[in-house]
Amino acid sequence: MHTRLSFVGVRWLVAAGALGAVVTSAGSAAALPLVGVSASLRGLYGFAVGDSQQVQAAVNSGTSASSDWDPYHLGLGVRAGVTLTSIYVGGSLDYFFAETTHVSGIEVSGGRLQLMGNIGYELGLPLLTLRPFLGFGYASTVIDANSAGNASKHELVLAPGAELMVSLGLLNLSGEVRYNWADTADALVVGLGAGISF
Repeated sequence: MHTRLSFVGVRWLVAAGALGAVVTSAGSAAALPLVGVSASLRGLYGFAVGDSQQVQAAVNSGTSASSDWDPYHLGLGVRAGVTLTSIYVGGSLDYFFAETTHVSGIEVSGGRLQLMGNIGYELGLPLLTLRPFLGFGYASTVIDANSAGNASKHELVLAPGAELMVSLGLLNLSGEVRYNWADTADALVVGLGAGISF
């Protein structure tokens, strides 16, 4: 009985050792470098969530009219950062072209500029890197109402999100999703990009 138990115990130890070797090997294959630098150019689209920004215009009768206006829509962004033992620290600059709408015959357009710092954690997978992150920064929205004049709004932005990158050697392709939490108008932002990493 003692011999049989010893044999069973040895088999379990061997199996555990083999499993540990496989896990260690897989972890090494997907391990990220201790120091990495990355930069990317991204196409963005922002979907306004909840209440959009309100714009108002005075009409000839002396009354005013208002309408929802989405300061996001199509956009472009650049992002760069450094990774130190899986901890990512970087910055991003985004510009959204905003929608064009009409309020009492007045065309309203504009744009939104965002400058943010980002901190995240990179999870290495074979050929893939998943980066959950949190962005925090400043946004400036400009409203252009033609003859009615211009207006601007400055605010802080908090943006939790995640980015998935596919490695193609020095180059990489990426997709991201984040939630822009701001005072005037929240948005779900999605993006596709291409960049370099080394």
